Amino acid sequence: MPYDLYYKVLLNGEGQYCIWPEMKSPPLGWREAGPAGSKDEVLDWIRANWTDMRPVSMEADAPTDRTRSAR
Repeated sequence: MPYDLYYKVLLNGEGQYCIWPEMKSPPLGWREAGPAGSKDEVLDWIRANWTDMRPVSMEADAPTDRTRSAR
């Protein structure tokens, strides 16, 4: 594995994030959202921006405050 491997942030239709190797195209159902960089950089971005890990499909049951911290 190369030492300078870069990742990008992906987002799916349920509002869930993941990291993905920068050199690969996103899989079906995912799109690029957020920065590309080192693993630590993209994980830090996800931790700061994904504050409610519930899928969008569960929003009907969700309170109006979506600021819960990521686990």
